[in-house]
Amino acid sequence: MAVWLTGIVLVTAALVPKLAAFMTRGMPGINPALLSTLVIAMWVIGTIAYFVARARCEHHFAVAISKTVLPGENVDDDVERLSHEHPDDVARGMAHKLEVRSAAWPVAAAALLLPATIVYLVQGVKAGGWPSIANYEASIAAHGAHLAIVGAVGMIAGVLVMRRSMRLPIVAPVVGSMTLVAGGFATIMMSWMAAFAVIGVAIAYIAFRLRRERTALETEDPAAGSEIFTWRDVVYMARSSVHSVTSKINTRQRKIVVGIVAATAVFTFATRGTHSPPPTAVHVAEAPTISPKQLVVTDSGSQFKVSPTGDGAFKVEVTLVDDKGIDVTFPGVGMVPHGWTARMQLQQLGPQLMDSLTAQFGLSTEAQTISATNATSFSMSSCEEVPVPLTVHIGGPAGSYSLRVTPVLEPAGC
Repeated sequence: MAVWLTGIVLVTAALVPKLAAFMTRGMPGINPALLSTLVIAMWVIGTIAYFVARARCEHHFAVAISKTVLPGENVDDDVERLSHEHPDDVARGMAHKLEVRSAAWPVAAAALLLPATIVYLVQGVKAGGWPSIANYEASIAAHGAHLAIVGAVGMIAGVLVMRRSMRLPIVAPVVGSMTLVAGGFATIMMSWMAAFAVIGVAIAYIAFRLRRERTALETEDPAAGSEIFTWRDVVYMARSSVHSVTSKINTRQRKIVVGIVAATAVFTFATRGTHSPPPTAVHVAEAPTISPKQLVVTDSGSQFKVSPTGDGAFKVEVTLVDDKGIDVTFPGVGMVPHGWTARMQLQQLGPQLMDSLTAQFGLSTEAQTISATNATSFSMSSCEEVPVPLTVHIGGPAGSYSLRVTPVLEPAGC
């Protein structure tokens, strides 16, 4: 349940860029990787939830077994009661009640967790090490609809696993073979459809594990599959899990925790965007070409808008309609003053990141890739009589991008 709920947030953020941009406001740094963070959170939260659930189940098991063997006040009654008590039947009954949900939820969770993880592993293999976070974020955002489809099919498969016929031992080899064949054809036809293979693998693994567990429980066919998945069950289980934790915290401790969380949230939102130190003093040149926050549209349809961030930098929002790129100018400075050197640092901002986004400062520099993790630096000096325009040419595939640009003017010494 924990992995599945976090996966729903991941898919929603990938499908709704406005929601992703809103969520990144509360994250530290100027360029938080929201989608990558959610994928990591699925693994971390799922691991924590597993051990918490395991501890709770062991506690319930110990309590239930203790009730069957603890003595009472009357010895005669205890002898009569213990002659009819069977602790193994009690334990077996507790396990039977968990079979259906423990078979359905892993299938639904795997459909959201594994495809996003496999994309990261594949990019790591291609890169020969750690993959680019910008490229990974772009891939998840581009395949958000595909992840949603796989997740929906995984949810349907989870409901089907509740049927007795889908949990029989014969299901493991049959579904496993069908998954291998179908996955091979899907890889040849449409690579993203290979993600459906994780659903088949999860079903086959569940059927294999159930066969071993039934052997350990000494039973043939527990849980005939009469349970039906309802959202009311999800809400009830989530509420009971939260209540079991909060009930062990007194009112004073609860107020302290809520106060700490509220103060942390207020501090995060109040201090975001103030992590970068202010740049050195900027000398304002002549003839401003645009006004702050003015939307500039070129003849090709590409457009950009430059907005001051308040700490000496600019946020540049670029929309490219073709691969020709666009020349970005800045308010207040049209040319590099004679005898001065202009330096610029460019860095991509989320939520949409792209490894193929490039920038070229003037005509005398080469185009460089704008990184999402480290700032890309450019410099140009104006030592000749020919005026040097203060423009940056942004190139890349069609789409909308956000950049942080930090310009600095300093004496050139020429």
